[in-house]
Amino acid sequence: MWQSKKYEYVDCLPVDEIHWKATGSYPTIKISESDLSPGWVNLKFEYQVEEENQRNPVISFEISGIKRRIRLNRKQNNCISHVFKIPEGVSEVSIELLGAKESFLLGEPQFEGISRFSAMKSILIGVWNQKNSKSRHLIKNGISLISQYIKNYGLKAFAHRLVEVYREGIGREALIGKSSSVYEEFQQDWALTGEDDLKIEAAIEKLSNLPLISVIMPVFDPEEEHLKMAIDSVIEQRYPNWELCIADDASTQEQIREIIDQRGILDSRIKVVKRPENGHISAASNSALSLAEGEWVAFLDHDDILHPAALFCVAHCLQDNPNLRFIYTDEDKIDSHGKRYDPYFKPDYNPTLLTSQNYFNHLSVIKRTLVKEVGSFRLGYEGAQDYDLFLRCVEKIQSDQIFHIPFPLYSWRASSGSTATDVEAKGYAEEAGVKALKDHFQQLGETVSVSGGSQPTTYRVERVIPDSPPQVSIVIPTRDGGSYLRKCLSSLHGLTSYPNFEVVILNNGSIDNMTLEILSDYQTNGLITVFDNSDPFNYSALNNFGVEKCNGDLICLLNDDIEIISTWWLNELVAQLLSPGVGVVGAKLLYPDQSIQHAGIVTGIGGIAGHSHKHATSKEDGYFSRLRVVHDVGAVTGACLLTTRELWSELGGLDEEFLKVSFNDVDFCLRARTSGFRVVWTPYAELIHHESKTRGLDITKSKMERLQNESDTMKKRWGEFLLKDPAYNPNLSLATENFEISDRPRSLPYWRFNK
Repeated sequence: MWQSKKYEYVDCLPVDEIHWKATGSYPTIKISESDLSPGWVNLKFEYQVEEENQRNPVISFEISGIKRRIRLNRKQNNCISHVFKIPEGVSEVSIELLGAKESFLLGEPQFEGISRFSAMKSILIGVWNQKNSKSRHLIKNGISLISQYIKNYGLKAFAHRLVEVYREGIGREALIGKSSSVYEEFQQDWALTGEDDLKIEAAIEKLSNLPLISVIMPVFDPEEEHLKMAIDSVIEQRYPNWELCIADDASTQEQIREIIDQRGILDSRIKVVKRPENGHISAASNSALSLAEGEWVAFLDHDDILHPAALFCVAHCLQDNPNLRFIYTDEDKIDSHGKRYDPYFKPDYNPTLLTSQNYFNHLSVIKRTLVKEVGSFRLGYEGAQDYDLFLRCVEKIQSDQIFHIPFPLYSWRASSGSTATDVEAKGYAEEAGVKALKDHFQQLGETVSVSGGSQPTTYRVERVIPDSPPQVSIVIPTRDGGSYLRKCLSSLHGLTSYPNFEVVILNNGSIDNMTLEILSDYQTNGLITVFDNSDPFNYSALNNFGVEKCNGDLICLLNDDIEIISTWWLNELVAQLLSPGVGVVGAKLLYPDQSIQHAGIVTGIGGIAGHSHKHATSKEDGYFSRLRVVHDVGAVTGACLLTTRELWSELGGLDEEFLKVSFNDVDFCLRARTSGFRVVWTPYAELIHHESKTRGLDITKSKMERLQNESDTMKKRWGEFLLKDPAYNPNLSLATENFEISDRPRSLPYWRFNK
């Protein structure tokens, strides 16, 4: 056994030898890299926090500019014991003691070097000992699935897969599902305090404008207590300049009308209209709107709850953004016991996602003049009446007039029969949503077909390709690709139904006889055009060279280890690329075992970028169905990337000087976005990527230096822009790729700005 001896305590005030008190952020133990030897280790130390809800600490380190974090496993005796592999070239190693706000007990961390066999044994035991294990990636069906996996891919692949998913950088939650306790911790961290109330009061006094916000509430026979809580959540708003406009849609329960009347007596800001007959939610909402006099209208269902600072946050963002006309926030759900759960941390305005699902939803606050301009709620769209309203609103405004507040300010009641509990509870909602989308695209003058998506209340928009489809040049670099190249070309020509494409192969000095024969045969048959380039490998330069040689109006970068599995993959990519405002499109790439390799890239993960939902299985829907719907993303991989020749030329192709191998695709997408184009990912173009999933971190010194230099280039070039992916959310982690809640959110609620 060997120990780390050269570590220092940061942001902590020593009390005695093992008792510490945090003075600022969570305390961090910095580990000297000289004390760490590469290889498998079991990290052990005693750790206890006095707070009621303890969090597991994390160990973080950096390698070649990429940060990784591993959540450490705590046993019942408060002893940390976690097996992981220390790679070559680690730096900035530290242990962060999450949740230690007051005092804690800490024993000296010990790193015990262990064999690979011992490591595998420990990991397997850890997996099987998980309570209620619901392994999303490997062990759903127990021994039979493990046996099948090993049979198909080998024992070594299984061992690496297990380590990669369960231990290295993702942690226990990725295997068994994220615990709701993490969101409970989030709520506790940001709960309003007396100090927060004083800050809000002071901030309101400084606002130059206090717009009247009309809260619109249609009511029909909710549970009594839920209605009381919904109305009280408005009365308890810290922001004072509001009115609550209630339309009772002929409720059958006398108690409901009594509650409304009683609350109206308590607060003069409550207005009520009682409809003589039930007209459903659109008509009732319009009746409530008829009472509104506010500059802005917010929409609240009769059993949901507003966060106490919700309307303050709206007024606060309007102070610095007077041009806004539409505001939406994050949301969560609330059960019958008052427990908040299942938060939806949404992206910033994402036009493609909005036409795939109503992600705006709650809380939405709209300029009243805009609501009147589009004709308020339309009868006949019940179940998707809000979605229909939102779509008509975005038709009339610019994207910079839409603002996202990245904080859950609305709690959606999960009661029996509600769509919060079961999205299929209102089957008519999807039909109304399809109808609203068809109207939306007709208004925009776009020819599309709309149908329900693979998940309830999601939608698929299929765009029409011109009768004379543009030529696509598929550019494939290869060097001794062999059997992978054969599979790529045979599937490409055997399955692709798109009628107008050419294949350009860039032979980067191949010497393998199989590869040379494949190239010769396909070129002789007129199926490909081969250009030789024997320069040292430079992915960016090879593709730039290839694009100069091809003829198409559209450019598709494709790796030589891609296998085509669907006939319409290229039709789908082209259709998405021809959508207004889109500059780059990426496909859904699967590992050979059908798990996700690429579903869009989130910039900022690991310091630069990471693949969304990596290793999710084919049965998973992703974060709020993100794996099932078309949506805008931060970037897509160059393993399969479609763009226009015009944009390629405008941006100067890939960066062959500073990003020869890594991050050139991410950089290209970022440059496209800053030029005003959107980057789209679609699940309907599905391919196999035979990328090595068991590739380790044991790379040569020269490659590590090159990776470090390219990492430094990205950080220097893009800086904070990398960390602000508009298709992600600042409350989600940049340490993992599976949409975990961040231990350290990158934005604060408005009432915490001055803390």
